[in-house]
Amino acid sequence: AGFPTHVKYAVPPGKKLEYVVLNAAECEPYLTCDHRLLCEETSLVLEGLLAMMRAAEVERGFIGIEENKPDAVEALRKEIRRRKAPVDLVVLATKYPQGEERMLIKAILGREVPRGGLPIDVGVVVNNVATAAAFAAYLRTGRPLISRVITVTGLVARPQNVRVRIGTLLNEVVDLCGGLVGTPRRLVYGGPMTGPAGYRLNVPVTKALSGLLVQGEEEVRPEMPVACVRCGRCLEACPYGLVPAFLATHVELGEEEKAEQIGLLECRECGSCAFVCPSRRPLTQIIKEGKAAVAARKKEEAAKSETKEKEPVTTS
Repeated sequence: AGFPTHVKYAVPPGKKLEYVVLNAAECEPYLTCDHRLLCEETSLVLEGLLAMMRAAEVERGFIGIEENKPDAVEALRKEIRRRKAPVDLVVLATKYPQGEERMLIKAILGREVPRGGLPIDVGVVVNNVATAAAFAAYLRTGRPLISRVITVTGLVARPQNVRVRIGTLLNEVVDLCGGLVGTPRRLVYGGPMTGPAGYRLNVPVTKALSGLLVQGEEEVRPEMPVACVRCGRCLEACPYGLVPAFLATHVELGEEEKAEQIGLLECRECGSCAFVCPSRRPLTQIIKEGKAAVAARKKEEAAKSETKEKEPVTTS
């Protein structure tokens, strides 16, 4: 998600870091870049995790991986045995969104991150596979993060995982994969559940970009949303126990403060609610807009407060 790694390890006063968890679940459909890193650069990934554990001064680490990656599981087991590493490999059920850090912590350790809290509140730091590999590469060579592996799939001639320099334009990456085939209808920068949609390839690869999905007519059928029928499917699908339909309704009515009171900022934008909605309401997009509105309001309030504090005090 692009959250700075060093901030995660700056443990605030009163908190204690007990475990480092490596997120190898990669539950987003289509994406396989982490899977290939685990299979082809296993030593680098585990070395990065062990270095993170040393930096955090913890004695035990965990790797959470879904059971649909048996080759990666075997590679990790061999490397853990070879190094005699104090790391537990936890093979999890294949389900979405298993890779979201709060879900992963609960599945591995049985600990629940409190509402409004962070993993450090339960003594855990979670890092991604690519972060661990990049950290190990830095320690070995002194090379900063200048490239990453991304998945290029969908309507391309040769779908594959490629390592590209950060800043490379996506149209160059697509050319490397043989170019587009068919008639693209939508580009997704990342996975189909959480990645933003776009319509241009002349955008650069960033540190946080995990893939490019090119979708065609069959996958992008325009459907007009209709009124909510209150079926409760979004409630059943939400892994965080929220009621997405109510959140979206409050946002649509301009009632972001009410939405915030019932958990707007707890949404991790996994897209499950929009995927199951029979009314085809773009719930995730509406919730994103509501969160942006709340952030803008708080920024404005903070700016006003700062200005007020700087105002000179006059006396009569």
